[in-house]
Amino acid sequence: MTLQRILREPLLYFAGITLLIFIVDYALSNQQVPKIIISQADIKMLSSKWEKAYFREPSDHELDTLIQQRIKEEVFAAQAIKMGLDQNDSNIRFWLYQKILFLSDSLIEQASSNRNTLIEYFNDNQKKYIRAKRYDISIGKLSETTWDYEESKLSIVLKDLTFTDAEEQGLLAISGFNQSINNITLTELKQRLPEHWIRPLEDVLSPSWLPVITESDSRIVIYVSNIYAQTMPQFEEVSSKVVLDFTSDEAEKNEALLFEKLKHNYNIDIQDIN
Repeated sequence: MTLQRILREPLLYFAGITLLIFIVDYALSNQQVPKIIISQADIKMLSSKWEKAYFREPSDHELDTLIQQRIKEEVFAAQAIKMGLDQNDSNIRFWLYQKILFLSDSLIEQASSNRNTLIEYFNDNQKKYIRAKRYDISIGKLSETTWDYEESKLSIVLKDLTFTDAEEQGLLAISGFNQSINNITLTELKQRLPEHWIRPLEDVLSPSWLPVITESDSRIVIYVSNIYAQTMPQFEEVSSKVVLDFTSDEAEKNEALLFEKLKHNYNIDIQDIN
């Protein structure tokens, strides 16, 4: 068969076109194959995690196993995304949302390590750090054997007595109920005592008795022995709280700014549920 006759064979042309399509498709597919890069930083991170968990560096074999596992995760994750498995999954959506926010966390951490930045934040937000008014109080139970006054008379009798005077005169029972609570805020007291017992404390300006509290089986008296005014602490006393507050506020502001910037790239359609 001559060369000229071979070149006229339709099957040859079909085979040639098929080969050309295969070559082009192969070239294009190679260009679209995503790269999976395991950097030196990734390897150091894997090694560091192992060291923290097992208190030693991984062996060469263990490190290679960690790298292969990381490659496996990257391949499977990429394939899952390619298949659309990340769609309509609230868990994946939440973690991706968190991951974008984490990208800017390092900048916030750098700022939070700057003393001048923290002091400026502290000075601008002093209301957060003012220490609330605090109290020293003593609580007693009126002796049923000694006193038989109506509540109004009891209040009159007690209003000019110090707690010590009342004890000396036998006004307080020695039933084990008597107690002292010192250097405590009103909010903290409300967590320990019935609120109606200490509600009058808000209006007390100097050491005095609170109105007698009449319960079903007893009458309770509370004596305020000291009142400590609100104070503003020094920066060093609350520096750890300042760091936490600053970091939290900056993260919140950063998230809001990032959202405002990104949302304009999307056409957001909230459909009517009806």
